[in-house]
Amino acid sequence: MTPVAAQQDAVSYYHKLMEDPAVFSDEHVAQLQERMRQERVVFGERYLCPFLRPHFITERQFSYVNDVTRIILSAVKKVENLALTVPALQDALDLTPREKELVKVDNRYGKASPTSRMDTFLTEDSFYFVEYNAECPAGIAYNDKLLKIFLDQPIMKRFQDRFPLRAMYSMEKVYDCLVGSYRKWGGTKAHPTIAITDWREVPTYVEFEYFKQLFEERGCQTIICDPRTFELHDGKLYHDKTQVDIVYKRVLSTELFEKEAEVQTLLDAYRQQAACFINSFRCKLLHKKLLFAVLQLPEMTKHFTPAEAKAVRDHIPWTHQVVEGKVDHFGDNIDLLPWILKHRNNLVLKPNDEYGGKGIYIGWDLDDAAWEKALQVARQAPPGHVYLVQERVKTSREDFPDRERNVAPRYVDLDPFIFDDGITGFLTRLSDTSLCNVTSGGGQVPTFILQGG
Repeated sequence: MTPVAAQQDAVSYYHKLMEDPAVFSDEHVAQLQERMRQERVVFGERYLCPFLRPHFITERQFSYVNDVTRIILSAVKKVENLALTVPALQDALDLTPREKELVKVDNRYGKASPTSRMDTFLTEDSFYFVEYNAECPAGIAYNDKLLKIFLDQPIMKRFQDRFPLRAMYSMEKVYDCLVGSYRKWGGTKAHPTIAITDWREVPTYVEFEYFKQLFEERGCQTIICDPRTFELHDGKLYHDKTQVDIVYKRVLSTELFEKEAEVQTLLDAYRQQAACFINSFRCKLLHKKLLFAVLQLPEMTKHFTPAEAKAVRDHIPWTHQVVEGKVDHFGDNIDLLPWILKHRNNLVLKPNDEYGGKGIYIGWDLDDAAWEKALQVARQAPPGHVYLVQERVKTSREDFPDRERNVAPRYVDLDPFIFDDGITGFLTRLSDTSLCNVTSGGGQVPTFILQGG
């Protein structure tokens, strides 16, 4: 049986089990929802997972995704290393002056993004990366909770009699990355103090509380705090008179820069290496969506191994900054702006450094007039806020039941959490629209691996 056939067989069996009141009655559905409420698996005020089944992939699919991801990350690491010293590459990524300044600060642990996430689509015959979240990604703790919640359901226990599953948990790996990076940075405390920092009002605040619980179980005093509340004394970083050794920087760098006067202490602490920051501001070299355009530059490709070059060709969609004039498109010299207008049904316009689906224009969801307006926005974007155009990739759709048991096709993106250059778990998002994003209204389900598939 092919991996896709095995996956479909598992889905069909799960949906069949849903018809058995002994394992999936309305009472069971209510219990599942109540468990999510108790565990606070929410995004703001709404359920993060409004669906009744998890996502499944086979072992062979996982192995394929993991192998390709490792090769792409190897190519990405070469971009990181070169961009540290090549100003032209920093310009190609559209780094701002402030970002260029902070990139120069040595994070002392040798990796721009110890914790990160790739956004991908896996289909029957394709696997594409569409973005790289190289800041500290959200969703890790929620995913671990969802894995456990679903495993405890009667339907999953029955399901595993026929389809044994493997769950990939990620929270422990975050702890390993934080402490491991701290050791490489030069930290010597057996149990360093960790500050999880982001704005108090963010909808993912519950996730910080779960991390605090885990870190303190491992012996590390942990503070959840606003980035405006730090103090710096004699080269040491403090919060409310407690010295901070590790800053788990969940706040986005761009948001810090927007409030630079209010977070100056935190930025100065980074410059002085008063604490170990994870991820460091060097993550901006990789977090920019133009990273994919840089991966495709001829002058970059010459640094790749044949396997890396092939992986970029096969798994990265054509990407280019929106600019006036002619550019290369797989060997063809095209006049970019008229070409973008002509090929609306095959293109996406994205801001280089945004999140949550903000500012994205999906060509095939717009009419010609709306697309022309979108291009005007993109072409007029100032330096530091430029737009890119990216070719459409094949997306995945699967039938998923919602809380009312209505089964409908949903778009599915499979986003690997990456630690130490390998995959440990997934953020899997479902959406009724082409834009798979929790912030934009989508939902999250856990992904289980079908053992032996």
